[in-house]
Formats: sequence, structure tokens, C-alpha cells
Amino acid sequence: MDHDRFHALAEGLLLNITPELLWDVRERLLGQVRTILLAKNKEYARGEDKLHNFKRATEFRACSPLDALAGMMLKHTTSIYDMIDDFDKGVRNPASMWQEKVVDQIAYLILAMGVLEDEHGFRDEYGTAAPQDQDGNYSIILNSSPCGNCPESPGSSGAPR
Repeated sequence: MDHDRFHALAEGLLLNITPELLWDVRERLLGQVRTILLAKNKEYARGEDKLHNFKRATEFRACSPLDALAGMMLKHTTSIYDMIDDFDKGVRNPASMWQEKVVDQIAYLILAMGVLEDEHGFRDEYGTAAPQDQDGNYSIILNSSPCGNCPESPGSSGAPR
């Protein structure tokens, strides 16, 4: 997203923050996401496979790498919801805690796109489209095996959750 488009979006959505401040927040967070992804890469990747942990987790859970990632991301999602509940009750968690959770969540969402690209050839609007069936439905569904390489989870109907 270019700078001018970002400013137009910010002006249309937010009343109490300047587009410049929101742009600065975006840039700061994206820089931190880059840093955390590089640091975690050293800890979790094996060789050239940056998605090793999610693929390895499939051996323990009988699920797809995307479902494994979703399970790991759930811890961060739950924590963010708990912090929102705290905020609504007047409890103010430190800005550093918010920043850590938001950065982790963004990193997981980026990794989710990486899994989709790696496992299914999924690309965003600037690349190729995700695989679709004759009815236009995407074949990428958690707990299913549309690509033929992912085992279906025990007891799963293969339907989206």
C-alpha cells in the first residue's frame, strides 16, 4: 500500500489519530515484525525450510501445516482478547506488552501466507490465484486435504470451521 493510499484510508477510518502518526506506527511495527521473523527463523527453521515447525507439527497432530500454525497462533490471539477484556475493565497493560502481542500476531499472519504459498501455491492479488474448484470455492480449508499431501484430522468432516 503506498503512502497516499494509506493516508486516505486513515483519514476515512480514524478520527483521533493523524495519518502521519498512523503511518509511523505502521512502519515501526513492520520493522519489528521483520526483526522478530529473522530472530525466530534462527530458532525454528531447519536449513532453508522457514516453515519447518509447522510442517513438523503435522506429525504430532495429524493436521495440515496451516492448521498447525493456526493452533500455535491461537495462544497469541487469546492473549490479545484477554488484554482487550482487561482494557474494557480499566486494566491498562503496558504498551510494550501490546506491542509484543501485535507484532507476534502480524508475524503469524505473514507465516500463514507463507504456508499457503508453500503448500498450495496460493498467491495474493499481485500473483496467481489460489486453487478453486469448478464452483469457484477455494480448496484451501483447515483440517482437510485438498492438495492430497495433508492428512485429514481424526474425526474431521473436512468442512471449514
